[in-house]
Amino acid sequence: MGELKPCPCGVTPNNLHIYSNIFVGKLAWVSGTCCSEWSIEFRTNYSDGEELQNRAREAWNEAPRSSVNTTKEQ
Repeated sequence: MGELKPCPCGVTPNNLHIYSNIFVGKLAWVSGTCCSEWSIEFRTNYSDGEELQNRAREAWNEAPRSSVNTTKEQ
């Protein structure tokens, strides 16, 4: 599938999950296999198969990120 950038949770997912929008076929969501708490909506251009995976990976990698601080200050 190609190299992926880390999720804001700090983990680089092994794979991505793609969820189709059943109401609007030109849109889908992609999330990582790490925490499944962060997802990106992207345009599919009505593609499927490898082209859809490439669009999902591009959306994942190009999305702005800020790291999540999981440590609580006392």
